[in-house]
Amino acid sequence: RGGLRRPWCGLWRNFWQMTKHQPHLRRVAELPCCVCATVPVEAHHLVGRNMKGMGTKSSDWFAIPLCFRHHRELHDRGWRAWEQGHGSQLDHASDTLRKLYG
Repeated sequence: RGGLRRPWCGLWRNFWQMTKHQPHLRRVAELPCCVCATVPVEAHHLVGRNMKGMGTKSSDWFAIPLCFRHHRELHDRGWRAWEQGHGSQLDHASDTLRKLYG
């Protein structure tokens, strides 16, 4: 076994580094809430629409700024009901990336 290596270990590490990005989350948390434009906010990782697996979060790149009230509302009501009243999380994520990176 000494000479055998698992090539997927390096791939998994690279994938993990691509999905987890603390500097990006800090920048998201500096924006106003994407629903009501208040501050402070929490960086919300998208849920639903196959954005995560059991026990995992979606990529940090798919995070949107939500104030405490809207973040709680999303998790309490469920993402489908929340999106009916406030728009698609994916659209908010797209707007967030555009605001941060042009």
